[in-house]
Amino acid sequence: MKLLIFFLVAYLCGSIPFGYIVGKIRGVDLKKTGYKRVGASNVYKSVGFVPAVFVFFADFIKGIIPILIGKWIGLPEVTASMGGIFAIIGHNWPVWLKFKGEGRGVATSCGLVFFLLPRETVFLIIIFVVLTLTLKSSPLPFFIFFLLMPIMAIKFKEPVWLIWMAVSIFGLVVFKRIISNVKLLKDRKIALNLILFDTIKRGK
Repeated sequence: MKLLIFFLVAYLCGSIPFGYIVGKIRGVDLKKTGYKRVGASNVYKSVGFVPAVFVFFADFIKGIIPILIGKWIGLPEVTASMGGIFAIIGHNWPVWLKFKGEGRGVATSCGLVFFLLPRETVFLIIIFVVLTLTLKSSPLPFFIFFLLMPIMAIKFKEPVWLIWMAVSIFGLVVFKRIISNVKLLKDRKIALNLILFDTIKRGK
């Protein structure tokens, strides 16, 4: 029962839609504006830079808080860390928004990997920044960031459970990218674009 309550709390923590709340405070419904998502990227597009920074770090911390709670109540490190996975699930499918937040869980996932795998995260942030500046786009660099995380965890000889955590986070990122447009996945090119670029590139 204790474990179930912990995972529920972790999910509810991740479900807090900071982007949606900030948008409402500024008189903007993010689910109907811009990218129609409640993450920091749409806050930046529809509300502004400073609110977007706040939302990013608020979502970032959501991946860490459940772990701290888990350790505080005496759960083993592995079990407590799983709370971060439930926080990502909560962010992507928030109960407060009827499970339709349309977030991608990037900021929350970043918070989780930064807490669990700080060395790998710092190294991969450098790669992410270089790729983002080169491509002038972030979806593909973020995909590469999470793709390389398990590989870097292996290279740094992390415990097996941390490697599997990195794999799980990558899986959630990919799954959320494609599930939002599941009806379009019969087209392989569209599916690939969704996975790599988090968008649909249509021909003329």
